Amino acid sequence: AKSDGGESVGLIVMDSGIFRDHLEQVMECLRKGIHRTDTVLAVEPNWMVILATADLKGIEAMAKRLPDILKSYAPQSLALGTASYPLDGKDVSALLSKAKASVHPLYIGGIPK
Repeated sequence: AKSDGGESVGLIVMDSGIFRDHLEQVMECLRKGIHRTDTVLAVEPNWMVILATADLKGIEAMAKRLPDILKSYAPQSLALGTASYPLDGKDVSALLSKAKASVHPLYIGGIPK
């Protein structure tokens, strides 16, 4: 999967409803915990997106690190899904749909991830 710049591109969606009261702080926490070249966005009423220069394997590895990055804000679980361009779609709408369809919980606080 390659962007126009020749790098692999993927995204992670998270249900941001659990962060509603601390959305700006959570977004800043994410920005500090991911690569400088990656982007964190709040989209739609209840979704946050991380757009990253990584292939699907890299995106999935990043997704597994998110509970540790967000442990001070997240409850017992964090619901998220992943998608990669062009494997899962050729435009933003298709990628968001695929990522939302793959949403699953990652557990926090000693429960297996």
